[in-house]
Amino acid sequence: MFLRNLSIIACLICLVNCKVDSTHKDIKKKQVVDTLPQEHKNAETFNHRKTYIEEFKLRREEHKEAVNSIASIQKDKQRLYIEEIRNNIKKLLTEARGTLERVQWKSEDPFPYDSDLLKTNLSKLLENISFFSELSLSYFSHFEKVMKKDRKLNTVIVWAYNYAKDTGLLDSDTMEVVDKMAKKFSIIQSSDREKMTKSDIEEEARNEQKKRKEEKSRDKKPSKKQKDSSKKVKSEL
Repeated sequence: MFLRNLSIIACLICLVNCKVDSTHKDIKKKQVVDTLPQEHKNAETFNHRKTYIEEFKLRREEHKEAVNSIASIQKDKQRLYIEEIRNNIKKLLTEARGTLERVQWKSEDPFPYDSDLLKTNLSKLLENISFFSELSLSYFSHFEKVMKKDRKLNTVIVWAYNYAKDTGLLDSDTMEVVDKMAKKFSIIQSSDREKMTKSDIEEEARNEQKKRKEEKSRDKKPSKKQKDSSKKVKSEL
């Protein structure tokens, strides 16, 4: 079991570090010529995008299994594995950012089904920011200290979060985890309600209930005009 755990983690340490065909080295986005008609292009993009998202969900299961495997390792070795994975994530995200910015590929651009270079670097980005989110939420105290000290890591995580979110390629479950990570590290702000403690929420509910009772009681009480009218009727009788 222990050896199996190590093999899972070893695989994850090599996250999406795929070789890229050197012929794509100097690709420029504006130089890509697309000979497909627009309707074919849209259909092709949609199908590849859908397939990618489904495959990505399977990859996310590997992330979760890896995090669970780390929990079963001896405490003195956990830190070493976490540091190695963290450094590798930082390296791969930095590489992905460099490539995507060099070829001027924007996060909102259509899925690049016809470019291995772009697909590889999008995978580097999406898988590593997702895995970072999963891991950092499980070992928050460790990552909180590192994020405060390591500016380069902090910068690339902020970039990766915003870019990944804008691609629309993260499924809802993954987006929930990534958003939670972003809130934990104050990349995005939690809503006022999310910051409230349980006692705050309970107090708010009590105040709301009290307010409704007062309004109900007020509605039942006759107004001054109604009282005067009632007195007038009685006097006439």
